[in-house]
Amino acid sequence: MMAMGFSPYIFVSPSFFPASSNGGFPLATLETPLFFHVNCCGISCGEIPTEIFNLTNLRSLDISRNNFSGHFPGGISGLRNLVVLDAFSNSFSGPLPVELSELEFLKVLNLAGSYFNGPIPSAYGSFKRLEFLHLAGNFLSGNIPPELSNLQTVTHMEIGYNSYEGSIPWQLGNMSELQYLDIAGANLSGSIPRQLSNLTKLQSLFLFRNQFTGLIPWEFSRILPLTNLDLSDNSISGPTPESFAELENLRLLSLMYNEMNGNVPDTIAELPSLDTLFIWNNVFTGSHPRDLGKNSKLRWLDVSSYSFIGSIPPHICAGGQLFKLILFSNKFTVNLSPLSNCSSLVRIRLEDNSFSGEIPLMLKNIPDVTYIDLSRKRSCKPMLVVELQANNMSGVVPKSISNCKALEVINLASNQLSGHIPEELACLPALSDVDLSHNNFRGSIPGEFSTAISCSLQSSAAYRNYSFGEKDRMGAKEKEGCLRIHNTDGKCKA
Repeated sequence: MMAMGFSPYIFVSPSFFPASSNGGFPLATLETPLFFHVNCCGISCGEIPTEIFNLTNLRSLDISRNNFSGHFPGGISGLRNLVVLDAFSNSFSGPLPVELSELEFLKVLNLAGSYFNGPIPSAYGSFKRLEFLHLAGNFLSGNIPPELSNLQTVTHMEIGYNSYEGSIPWQLGNMSELQYLDIAGANLSGSIPRQLSNLTKLQSLFLFRNQFTGLIPWEFSRILPLTNLDLSDNSISGPTPESFAELENLRLLSLMYNEMNGNVPDTIAELPSLDTLFIWNNVFTGSHPRDLGKNSKLRWLDVSSYSFIGSIPPHICAGGQLFKLILFSNKFTVNLSPLSNCSSLVRIRLEDNSFSGEIPLMLKNIPDVTYIDLSRKRSCKPMLVVELQANNMSGVVPKSISNCKALEVINLASNQLSGHIPEELACLPALSDVDLSHNNFRGSIPGEFSTAISCSLQSSAAYRNYSFGEKDRMGAKEKEGCLRIHNTDGKCKA
């Protein structure tokens, strides 16, 4: 029975700590609490006072987000009943405390975000009740001990953002209860062990920013609960496994920055939960899966910097939630009609392709775009940037561009645009950078740009008006600003 006035929770502020280790630590006067939390409020707490380890009934010790420094002191094994140790985000150095492995009731161990160095102790594989292990963001090195595979109760393990040697121990595939595994940014190499497919309860697997080589194990399709798979920024080669179609819960698939090749299988389009697909900067060829977006609520698609050919998948916006579409530096052709009703889009990048046809008129149905490389939409108040350079667009620059009052940059260079440059373009109040070079415009530069030079382009660096064949209507050939307008033959077409 608790004494009158006893609280199981103790919260300690900076004034609680003595000026020196000999200052008489007041913990000795406390009745034994169950939960102990230290908050130094950004002030350095120095080293942990070992008197804390005399609170033998302690269940939870929270010293996170302080500035404790030095080696983790000995004596913590005296907290025999400890269930939670949260030391996240401190400045500890030296080796990880092996003594922690003696805490038989420990369920949560968080030592992330300090300067611990050396290897993970193999003794950390002896915890019998541990459920949460977080050692990421330290200076740990050496090989990941295969003994961690003995942690049969762990559901969440983060040990990345360190500098290990070697590869992932295949034995980690024996951690049968694991639901979340993050070993990203860990300097690991070799192939990804297929034994990880035995983690049949795994929901999130993050192995990005390592040096893995070889193929993605097709056996990963057996991990049916898998929701997030990020293998980006490695040196993985080969195709995307067609068996991934079985991962019906997969929402995030990130394979970007690898050396993968071949066609992206049509089965990817069959994933019903997929909302984020990053596969850019590989060496894929062929065309997109035609039904991409048809069977899922796709939100973010980035397949830039490839050699994809063909057209934009016709159902890309079928889910009604696509807000980022990044397809630049491919070989897409045909037209942009699949985007006409993508009302959820906020950011679009399609530059450096081979689109043809006129700029679509139905982009008025995309009211919330803030960055776009297309130049046609009527309701475009938030739009800041329009870039459609280096395509094969034809037709005229629409006068309705004047509705884009927030527009700051427009780049339609290196297309096949024709007709007159609309006077309305010069009336946009925020416009600071215009590039219409290398097109087939005729007539003269609108005189309205003379006003724009003084009020709308005054913050730009260099105005260059290339001759249109007649004396330009603004007088001098060069003025301050940032406007580049010239034709492919350097002459105006009367």
